[in-house]
Amino acid sequence: MKPLQTKYFEYTRAERLGVSVLLLLGVLLLVFPSLLSFLFPKEKIDFSAYQEDIAVFEQQQKISIQDTGNQLFAFDPNTVDEANLVKLGLSEKAAKTFVKYRNRKGGFKQKEEMKKVYGLKEELYQKWLPYIQMETLPLVENEKSTAKKELTETAPVAVELFAFDPNTVTEEELKKLGVPKKMRNNLLNYREAGATFQQKEDIKRLYSFTEKEYDRIADYIVIEPKETLPPIAQNEEFTPKNANIPSSYDAVVQPKVIIDINKATAEEWQQLRGIGPAYANRIVKFRTALGGFSSVDQISETYNLPDSTFQKVRLSLRPSPVFKKLKINELTAAELKAHPYINWKTANIIVNYRKQHGAFSSIEDLRKIKVLAEDWLKKMEAYFEF
Repeated sequence: MKPLQTKYFEYTRAERLGVSVLLLLGVLLLVFPSLLSFLFPKEKIDFSAYQEDIAVFEQQQKISIQDTGNQLFAFDPNTVDEANLVKLGLSEKAAKTFVKYRNRKGGFKQKEEMKKVYGLKEELYQKWLPYIQMETLPLVENEKSTAKKELTETAPVAVELFAFDPNTVTEEELKKLGVPKKMRNNLLNYREAGATFQQKEDIKRLYSFTEKEYDRIADYIVIEPKETLPPIAQNEEFTPKNANIPSSYDAVVQPKVIIDINKATAEEWQQLRGIGPAYANRIVKFRTALGGFSSVDQISETYNLPDSTFQKVRLSLRPSPVFKKLKINELTAAELKAHPYINWKTANIIVNYRKQHGAFSSIEDLRKIKVLAEDWLKKMEAYFEF
């Protein structure tokens, strides 16, 4: 039996050769890098000649808020364009992101919303704060003339059901009946067009008049029979005149009083049915503030003027051009704001956009301001002078 040392530590000649080769390879791997650098020495590069270029490159790579401090200027985030955003310190990519976000959201209602724009850093936002000029987004509707009407419309009214004839019922009576505003207007417009209700079911044909609303008031609808003409005597000639039916449209009774909506005095307005001194003075005052009515329908916006009263007098009204226009390229924000259809926010947006992009040449230039509604622009087109 072999001793334990011989049994486990005895190697063959091939095994000893393999171990030697492995050790040699390990030594070569350790000394190879040093040997390579000795055989092929690297040429040292003197970077001192490139220090100026390196400094310029590093300066260009830095996003330095302090560098933009001298370029900051007052701006409205709802109207500023990409070029000015770059001047304010944003990269071109971030500026495009800013504009896309603003257009998608319909504008910024408050300053803090800008923090959500990807690419706008907190440090730059804090630098902007003293220069941001914005309040709330403009309400392009006529706030002054409609606010109180809307308040009155939404105020709770005690509903009272009573018998009524849809051919003669007034708007106030429809309110008491609890009929919604849109349905009231449709009924009155249908009647104003010369149509009459022959039977109660005719109301269901009105646009927006729901089956539920009809069922609620159906039992109270009473259609009064029309007055019939007296029989014609045998010796009386039957003519359209005797039958009380006009032979042509020329024979239709015209309003007794016709007035020019932009020239009539308060006294002339009082000649119309339902227009007393209070309404007449309000109409004239509203007209003066506007610079003239651009359409007959605008008169219905007069504060607290009932729609039923307006419908009674509208056939007596004749339109004419407005008599005072706004020089949009000259007026200040305060002067623009004096118009009933323009609030502070809208005025500031117009003036700031004009400062940044130059004078407006037509209404199309105003359409470039995305936060201004198209309906408002159409309404104001008659009042702007370019």
